[in-house]
Amino acid sequence: MEWLLLILPLAMLLYIFALAATWCARIGSSYVLEGLAEVRESFSEQAARMAEAFEQRAERKRVERRFAVAAGGSGAVDHDAAKAVQQMPTIRRLLDQVLPRAVIKCLRIHRLSAAAMGARYIWEVAFEPECWGSRQRVVAVAAAAMQLLEKYPYFVEDEALMANLIVLRGHVVPTCSNCPYLQQRVQSAPLLCPTARTMQIDPERVRHERSSHKSVPYDEAFAAQLPVLGAVGQQRLHQARVHVVGAGRVGSTMTQYLADAGVGALSSNDHQVVEPDNLNSLAFSSADIGTKKVKVVSRRLALREHSRFRWIALPVEADEVDPYIEASDLVICCANTVTGRVGAEQKALRYGKSMMQVAAFDGRDCLGGLIAVRLPENSWSACSGCYLDPNRDWSPAGSLLSTVTSVLAAIAANMAVTILSGVRNQIFCEKNLFYVDLETYGIEALAVEKRRGCPVCAQVTEASQ
Repeated sequence: MEWLLLILPLAMLLYIFALAATWCARIGSSYVLEGLAEVRESFSEQAARMAEAFEQRAERKRVERRFAVAAGGSGAVDHDAAKAVQQMPTIRRLLDQVLPRAVIKCLRIHRLSAAAMGARYIWEVAFEPECWGSRQRVVAVAAAAMQLLEKYPYFVEDEALMANLIVLRGHVVPTCSNCPYLQQRVQSAPLLCPTARTMQIDPERVRHERSSHKSVPYDEAFAAQLPVLGAVGQQRLHQARVHVVGAGRVGSTMTQYLADAGVGALSSNDHQVVEPDNLNSLAFSSADIGTKKVKVVSRRLALREHSRFRWIALPVEADEVDPYIEASDLVICCANTVTGRVGAEQKALRYGKSMMQVAAFDGRDCLGGLIAVRLPENSWSACSGCYLDPNRDWSPAGSLLSTVTSVLAAIAANMAVTILSGVRNQIFCEKNLFYVDLETYGIEALAVEKRRGCPVCAQVTEASQ
C-alpha cells in the first residue's frame, strides 16, 4: 500500500513538469519566431539595396549607351554628377560667349585682310598669321567644349547641350578645319560664313561687331612722332608715295619700317620667290617658301590701316613697272643685280623722281653697306650708273648677316622719312653717298659728283632735252 501513497506526488510532479515544458515551448517558439522575422526583414532590406544598386547600374549603362549613340563620344567618362554641375558655367560660357565671338572675329579678320591687300578671293589671305590663327582659335574653342561635354554623360539629359555637341562634332570643327567660306569672292561674300549660319549667329550682331571696330585716327596712331616731325611733316608722310624695287631682306624690312612710320602709299616689284636662304629676315617664314616675295610683304602689311600697299611680281625692267615708279615720290632700289639697279635708276631719272640705292656688302669681306641718295634738285649728284658697271657679271649669292640687312633697312628708312617729311634733311643737299661700317660702327658721308659721259644719267638727260 505504500507505493500507492507515492502515486499522488509523482502525478503532481509530472503535471508540474508538463506545465513547465509547455511554458518553455511557448517562450522558445516566440523567440524563434522573432528571430526568423528579423532574419526575414534583414534579407528583405539587403534584397532592396541590391535591387536599387542593380537599377542604378542599369540606368548608368543606359545613359552611356544613349551618349555613345547620340554623340559618338569615346574615351574616359566621369560619372561624378557634382563635377558635371561645377563645369556647367564653363560650358555655357564657351558655347554662348567665347565661341560666337571667336567666329565673328574670324569673319572680320578675313574680310579686312582680303580687302586691305586687294585680294579677289578670301582664300588669298587664308595663311596669313592673323587669319590662320583666328580659324585655329575657333576650332580650339569648339574642341574644348566638345571635350567637356563628352567627359560627363549626365549632360545627355540636357537636350540643348546634346544638340550643341552634335553641331560642334558634325559641323563646326570639320567646317572650320576646311572652311568653304575661303572660296568666296571678296566683293560678293555673304555676311555669315557656314559656321555662323549653323550656329544661328544673329547677322545684326556681326554687323555690330564689324561697325564697332573703330579705326584709330592717323594723328593719334602716330602721335609719338608729331613732336619730332611736326604736324606738317607727318602729313607729308601720309601723302607720300614710295616705290621699293626688290622685296628681299633689305627691301621687305624697309617697306615695313616705312609703313610703321606712316607713309601713306607703298608699292614694290620683285619677280623672285621666297627661298630657304631668305628666312633670316623679319618678313619671311618657312610657310612662305615658294611664294612671291612681294605677295608675302603684302600679307604682312594687310592690317596696316594707314598704309596702302600695291605689288607687282615683275622685274624692274618690265614696262608694267613704269606706272608704279611714275606715281611715286621716292624710288628705293634694293635689287640684287647691277642691271636691276641701273634699270631702276634710268626709270627714276626718266620720270624725275628722287632715288635711293641700298646695298649690303658681302659679309665675308666686311660688315656694312652703302646707301646712295640722288635728289632731282641736286644737279651735281651722281647716279648709280656713274660708279657701277652695267656690264659687270655680278653674282648676288653673297653672305648676308640678318642684323646687317636690318640695320641698313632701318637707316635707309630713316633717311627716306626725313626726305619725305622735309625735316632734318639738310645733309642730303651736301652729301649723297653714305658708307655704313658695322665693324667700327661708323657712317662716312661722301659727296660723289656726276661722271662725265655716264651711260645712264647722260643718256637720260639728253633724251629728256
